[in-house]
Amino acid sequence: MSKYLIAFILLGHGFIISAQSFGTFSSDPAQITNPSWLDWWPTTLGRSWLLVALNLEDSLLEKIFGLLWLVSGICFIGAALSVVGLLVPHSCGRLLTLFGSSSSLLMLLFYLHPFFLLGILINVGVISTRFWDKLTLFR
Repeated sequence: MSKYLIAFILLGHGFIISAQSFGTFSSDPAQITNPSWLDWWPTTLGRSWLLVALNLEDSLLEKIFGLLWLVSGICFIGAALSVVGLLVPHSCGRLLTLFGSSSSLLMLLFYLHPFFLLGILINVGVISTRFWDKLTLFR
C-alpha cells in the first residue's frame, strides 16, 4: 500500500512540475495576479524573480528554464512508474527522483513564490529520503 501512496505523490508532483513549463513556452503567457493579501510579493505566480531582475524575460534562458521544468516533471513521472514496476526499471528510480527533485528544487527557487512552499517541501523530503539509507552518521 505504501508504495502506491509514494507513487501517487511522485506522479502528482511530476504532473504539477511539468505543467509549470507551459507558461514559459507560451507566446502570450497569462499573468496570474497575486491575491490582495500577497501584494507585498515582488513577482506574480509563474514569473521568475531572477529573470525579472536581470531583464531576461522572453529570452532563450526562459525557454531553457521551461525545458528544465518539463524534464524535472518527466523524471518524477518516471520515478512513480518505477516504484510500481511499470515501464521503468526499478533500478532507475533513485536516479530519476534525485535528478527530478534537485532540478525541480532549483527551478522552484528561481521561480520562488509563497504558493510553491509545498513543492519545495516535497522536493526536500524526496532528496532526504533518497540519501537516508546512504547516511552512515547514525550507524
